[in-house]
Amino acid sequence: SGNVTIHCNGFTDADSGINASSYMFNYSVDNGFTWLSILGCSPGTDTCVWDSTIAVPTGTKNDNVLLRCLVKDNANFTSDYVENTTKVDNVLPEINITMANATYDNSPTFNITSNKNITCYYKTDYNPLDYTLINAVYNETFSQTLPAHHITYESLPSQPGRNYLQSQHYSLIHNDFTLYVNCTDESLNNVIKEFNFSIKPPRRDRLFYEDGDEIIIDLTLEEPGLNVEANFSQIDSGYTPGSESVTSSGNNYTIHYTITQTNTRPDGQYNVTVTANNGTHEVMNGSTFVYLHNNWTQKDVSDAVQCYNYRAGFFFDELLCNWDADVNHVATRKDAGGMENATEEHCFDGVDDDGDLLVDGDDRDCAGLMYYWRWNMSIDAGVPRDPCVNGLCFACVGGIDNSPPDGICDGGAGITVAYIEQVRPGGQMRFRWSRKSRFNNDDLSLAVSRLNETLNISNVSNRQLGFITVDENFITHEKSVSVTENPFSDWLDELITINISPIAIPGLYNKTELVINLPASTVNAEFLRVNDTTYFNGKESDYVNSTGQHEYCIDGYDNDLDDGLFARTDPLEPGNSTDCKDPDCNLKEVLPSGSMCEYGTELNCSDGFDNDADGYTDCEDNDCWHNDPNCPNMENITQASCSNGFNDDWDWGLFNQSTISVSFEDNPGGYISLTDCLDIDCNGEIGEMPDKICEYGTELNCTDNFDNDADEYYDCGYTNNNPDYDCAGKPECPSSENFDPRISDSNNSWCFDTKDNDLDYLVDCLDDDCDSVSHPTFGYYCEFDFETNCTDGFDNDGKDGVDCWDPSSCRGTGNGNNVNCSPCYLHENYAVDSCADGVDNDYDGGVDCNDIDCYGFIGPNGLLCGAPEICNDGLDNDGDGEIDCRDPDCKLETYCPQNELGPGMCHDNFDNDHDGVQDCSEIECENTTRCNYRGPNEIEDDEYVGPIQVSHTYYRRRGENLTVRYKENGLSTSFVRLRLGNINYNLSQITPDLENDTDMLGTITNFTKVVTPNIMITAQNSVGFSGDLDINLTALSGTSTTLGWHKIYVWTSIDGSEGSNTINVFIAE
Repeated sequence: SGNVTIHCNGFTDADSGINASSYMFNYSVDNGFTWLSILGCSPGTDTCVWDSTIAVPTGTKNDNVLLRCLVKDNANFTSDYVENTTKVDNVLPEINITMANATYDNSPTFNITSNKNITCYYKTDYNPLDYTLINAVYNETFSQTLPAHHITYESLPSQPGRNYLQSQHYSLIHNDFTLYVNCTDESLNNVIKEFNFSIKPPRRDRLFYEDGDEIIIDLTLEEPGLNVEANFSQIDSGYTPGSESVTSSGNNYTIHYTITQTNTRPDGQYNVTVTANNGTHEVMNGSTFVYLHNNWTQKDVSDAVQCYNYRAGFFFDELLCNWDADVNHVATRKDAGGMENATEEHCFDGVDDDGDLLVDGDDRDCAGLMYYWRWNMSIDAGVPRDPCVNGLCFACVGGIDNSPPDGICDGGAGITVAYIEQVRPGGQMRFRWSRKSRFNNDDLSLAVSRLNETLNISNVSNRQLGFITVDENFITHEKSVSVTENPFSDWLDELITINISPIAIPGLYNKTELVINLPASTVNAEFLRVNDTTYFNGKESDYVNSTGQHEYCIDGYDNDLDDGLFARTDPLEPGNSTDCKDPDCNLKEVLPSGSMCEYGTELNCSDGFDNDADGYTDCEDNDCWHNDPNCPNMENITQASCSNGFNDDWDWGLFNQSTISVSFEDNPGGYISLTDCLDIDCNGEIGEMPDKICEYGTELNCTDNFDNDADEYYDCGYTNNNPDYDCAGKPECPSSENFDPRISDSNNSWCFDTKDNDLDYLVDCLDDDCDSVSHPTFGYYCEFDFETNCTDGFDNDGKDGVDCWDPSSCRGTGNGNNVNCSPCYLHENYAVDSCADGVDNDYDGGVDCNDIDCYGFIGPNGLLCGAPEICNDGLDNDGDGEIDCRDPDCKLETYCPQNELGPGMCHDNFDNDHDGVQDCSEIECENTTRCNYRGPNEIEDDEYVGPIQVSHTYYRRRGENLTVRYKENGLSTSFVRLRLGNINYNLSQITPDLENDTDMLGTITNFTKVVTPNIMITAQNSVGFSGDLDINLTALSGTSTTLGWHKIYVWTSIDGSEGSNTINVFIAE
């Protein structure tokens, strides 16, 4: 039923030309042959060329058939037949699929063989989900490896107290799968074949071992009958080759080895190598890591329990407590005080070792011993958890939790929910809801839903919103707790508490949801799945202290959420029941030094730690001040204590009033630390070794080069710039500004040294002691109170100004007291041209027309000073140096700038709108690139657009590149497409020439840039990408691009998972 095409070319040299032409098709149906003869081209020419497509009738037998062409001329001479053969093929190809065994960490490989030439496509029901082309197979075996089926972990930057990971992987871990292969032969015969296969994980009995323990390693290899050996010499000093035993069944092998009791290897991680060979030339080498741990301390136990609760980084510096770094409850048996069978220690023996009615992998004790338990509990099975810190977890609902995600909403829209990670049967679940912005007349509903019926919840309460309800789904029997207030106007700090039954079954309840419902105008309803909301730890108390993990009491969090006294806008702000403020932490050791929490009252007054968490440490705290031997009530407790620079009695007060002092805690503000000589206790005591004496309140010794009264001034000032005026009038100090008693002679230089040498509060020429005293080097002299020398360049009277700038002495005196004569003119217009000479002739700060003296006189450029400014004639009409709109007189003219947003105005060093501020100090200039510029390559902003992180440059100048960065780590995908622009928010509004002025940079191997004229550019990869994606799409802004904000469309797609958004870009001059 296919088609065949025939092409004929006939010709003749007869004068009469071609009379007829035809072609025939000889085919066979039911063993009978039929000739189909059809007219070819029209007669009357010497040549005839014709083509035709013939439909092969259904049922034509699988055989060769003949195609014939012939022509006949007008003399009825007929040409010979020209024959060709073609093949009719109705036989479906035979396809055989085989696949090697595959473990969890490996990708399975399948083989295809066929009896025909075929082209095939394949897909699986886990990945890839779409058909993938296999290169054509020509009658030979073809091998294809499926995409990797594993977990990869991306390490996120850690913050203090917050170590966790975000897992990125396929949601399937181990299962039965189906491979689909679709093949077509050259005759378009098509066959689709299915092949079922399984991915199985490796197994090992334990991860941690002691001397005397048996190590069991299970292997699945490619063929049976191999010679398998293992080398345990690294982990065991007593190992002898061949002391391990190997058993096998088919392709499955098990290695047994018991560590010797005389082993001398220290605790640590060791490599066990495995070798397999088939007795000829093929050898396989592999290895696995095991950990020897003979010496368990309490910290090991604590760390193991922490690790079990998803705290990262305790062992091997690994990122998560799983796989080879998984200790979990191996340590639990060490915490059992030597009790036998305290833990399900053997996880493959089919025996309930610890008598808890849970056998092997069904017992959570096996979490650290084998992988199987982790599958049952869906750990590592594509369930990213909320970040938790010491049993307190955080989830951002209805908002954005930027990278790195910490569960705390960024910005004011979302609500952060803090909840307790672990609750014992009979305990209380607690959920605290808070937001960084205030609600304003909004309808608000908060809910904890899908609570399993086996929890048998009771005693539900809240503290803020007005209405609380408990509902039940009578199909699933799940319950939900909701609190509502319509409308609500306040800061949100709600606490919902829910009691659970004392006989609740310990386990993992990972379907509980946190729900916020708000009007669409505020935040659309959001649903967040919270995993492990209730996780029973089987301890005898609800929360912190029963585990012995006292780091809960110093982590800055209210781990048990029992603080309900004050509303706070920041979910991380410590409350009144955080750490040592919580009575649960009383007398709990929280620092390696041994410091403990002391609830309510500070008892240890010398450990440098605020034990009662009231903000005051040791002697700063009233609990200790003058009540403890470490906090004495006198400054002079020893001979050296008034010279040690330390406030020994921890008292505070006012200067020279230390008889009234208070504690640090009672300091009302403005008080100083009464240290050493500032404290009256030290009066007469040694203030500086060996013989400097404290003199409380008044400096008496003015020659000891010591600040005896601690007022920051000392002595006469011979050797310092801070003399103490307590020393004024002392015989050892100067009594005249220019007389030095140490040499009993005058010292004229003192009248020019800028010091008050005689301590009478008059300095240099302001002191009449210096009248008529000349400078010993330069010759100018002092004139007390009135300056008469107005040309020596010196301020002779020490006040008001130099020479003509002294308005009280020189200005306007002139020559012979003529005010309009030199050197000190009284008026700017002292001469016919003095209003146009660019000089401030009368020393009053006004030059030429800017001095009122010149109004009505000829100024610069022959213009009349004081004339009205014409604001559009290009002249300085009033002679004040400013032309047209640059003259403040023109401020109100509508054609003059009313703001700073004109071209170049934000960087011209001029106040264009005459409002007292200019350039980047103007509010109009704040968002221009000239004032908010961060460099041509600065990337700003960061958010997820679909599956990809996208960041971009906000502010660009004309002629600079807009850069949009697409980034995501750990990708393994068959198709990637990244787009910038669409028809509504096109890229050409910034970049007119998309073909030549756009570029693609970064990890662009196998990516191509596709330009849609006037609309967008696209970077796409259709052959597959594996690794860390980091691509920049750049677009050069045009020199005439419209200034201001532009909105550009951004779109991402990975294997059909899409996301879109718009970005804002500001283009400035």
